[in-house]
Amino acid sequence: MLYGRVSAMSKILKIVVIALLVVNLAIFFGAGCAVGIKAPFGSTQSLDIVDEAWDILFRDYVDKGKLDETKMSQGAVKGMVEAVDDPYTAYLDPATYELSLTRLEGTYEGIGATVAIEDDQIVVIAPIAGSPAEKAGIRPGDKVLEIDGVSTEGMSLVEAVVIIRGPQGTPVRLLVLHQDETEPVEIEIVRAEIELPSVRYE
Repeated sequence: MLYGRVSAMSKILKIVVIALLVVNLAIFFGAGCAVGIKAPFGSTQSLDIVDEAWDILFRDYVDKGKLDETKMSQGAVKGMVEAVDDPYTAYLDPATYELSLTRLEGTYEGIGATVAIEDDQIVVIAPIAGSPAEKAGIRPGDKVLEIDGVSTEGMSLVEAVVIIRGPQGTPVRLLVLHQDETEPVEIEIVRAEIELPSVRYE
């Protein structure tokens, strides 16, 4: 049990650290392109292609007023991160990143369940004791197939966590497949303020 808790928290920490690095990367990338200096990526041929595409768009695009430098730079970084094809690596825009930080601050608003990626699927590691997830019938090993009617196929762990979380008092619908069962069930859970359990060495 202790291993599971520590392992889950280490994954969360890894996600947040990666998110911080990627958000900083987006800021640097956007700033570098905006002022016409090379962003701090090095001088590889692949990155020269990115610079060239940026220059062509701002030089030749018909309606330059529609070009949003922030969205474009974030989109470029998101594409690079997605190309890594790692379920524990995802791009978070600055607003979403700030939201994710509260997950490590002792309390957060959500359903109270630890999830992970297993075999490219969102899987519940365990609901927190006494949490809305546990009370609603979420079990360890549940596969989360849909969140509010949206398929989780191809969804990163970070994306799933951000969607499942939300203001306390609001509902979220999960389509889950319990272990050793063949038919999925839809479970509605009302979010609440969740206190993270402390890790006890016993």
